Amino acid sequence: MDSTSTKLGASAVQSIDRAADILRAVSKHSATGAKLADVVGETGLTRATAHRLLQALVATRLLEQDTVASRYFLGVWLIHLSEQASERFGLERLTLQSRARLSERTGDTIFLTTRIGASMICSARTEGSFPVKVLTLEVGSTRPLGVGAGGLAIMAFLSEAEQKLVLKACADQYSRFNLDRDRVAALCAEARKHGYSIDRNIVLPGVTGVGIPLRGPDGEIVASLSIAAISERMTEDRIEEVGALLKEEAETLAALMKSTDHRTGTLG
Repeated sequence: MDSTSTKLGASAVQSIDRAADILRAVSKHSATGAKLADVVGETGLTRATAHRLLQALVATRLLEQDTVASRYFLGVWLIHLSEQASERFGLERLTLQSRARLSERTGDTIFLTTRIGASMICSARTEGSFPVKVLTLEVGSTRPLGVGAGGLAIMAFLSEAEQKLVLKACADQYSRFNLDRDRVAALCAEARKHGYSIDRNIVLPGVTGVGIPLRGPDGEIVASLSIAAISERMTEDRIEEVGALLKEEAETLAALMKSTDHRTGTLG
């Protein structure tokens, strides 16, 4: 590869990284929409660069713009891509009954998150019956791996080499979620010890989440299931109980995925 190709490659990677940062920033304001100032503040980009990339993402339908309120929202096309990503192994469909059982047994909100490189995207959400609902993630929103119970569940059970790559790639993003590389590494170690991840009031004060990784037919980690509830409900005993329920469903899903042709969604 010549020097010109190398430079072009580096430029393309930088643009993709910046676009991903913008999508994450906008996803944090999914309910009210993100202003240009919000994106600039959370990404560190200049106003001109942020505005240019925002317009490019709007043009590709990954974002939508309310021109009257001057706010940006996740686009319908991004949600479509999320659905397609989850269908890599038929995850949204295959986990439907597991999510329903978990929400019925716990009363809390269940999240399915799918891994995309060093990031994760919320692919599905099942709300429980408990009056106080914790809706920490919108379907289609993204976060770096290691953030929240779902992202931590995926990252904690990757190989040591993969973890190092993710920590390096996401290091600059963790501060937005009250984390840093050392804290994420420590939480990964705790998750491996328990067999499930725990987020105690980190990303969102007053909310505790518990997560478990999901493995594809070849054993690779492709997603996670997590449960979020107000911290008052998540005593240590209940965390253990929830962790056990998640492990049970993860084992059920692992067996189901092995017997399912993920390309067609049919039992083999």
